[in-house]
Amino acid sequence: MHQAPFNVTSLRQALGFAMFVLVALTAAPAHAQVLEPGDEVEVRVPGNTPEKLTVSADGTIDLKSYGQVALGGKTIEQARDALRKRLAQFIKNPAAVQIKITQAGRLVLITGKVENPGMIRVGKNDDLWQAISKAGGAGQAPIPMIVA
Repeated sequence: MHQAPFNVTSLRQALGFAMFVLVALTAAPAHAQVLEPGDEVEVRVPGNTPEKLTVSADGTIDLKSYGQVALGGKTIEQARDALRKRLAQFIKNPAAVQIKITQAGRLVLITGKVENPGMIRVGKNDDLWQAISKAGGAGQAPIPMIVA
């Protein structure tokens, strides 16, 4: 039987990658829900069609005509207030601006031996294997194997 060479560095990198993804997927506390990168929101601005937007990695949404608004880390009420404040200079009735979360999610960085490494949107309850699957699954490169 042929044994694959044991490479401690590769094993450490694989374990470090797994720990990074596990930490990134850890659920947030159960207190008031705050917006995070990867959350999908619907913004209703009077006179415009409702827009579904994803909170970007830097915590902002891009309201094309009105610019970017920072929402990451804010509760839905705080996000609504930030939107109203931003849009007050553009519309007559900013109090009518509404926002709701349509899909809670997270952006996680998947690296290593997967088909499509990079930023991946995962659900709040997705685990490590679901995140790897959304990144296209394990790549074709051989994974170090330990034979005892």
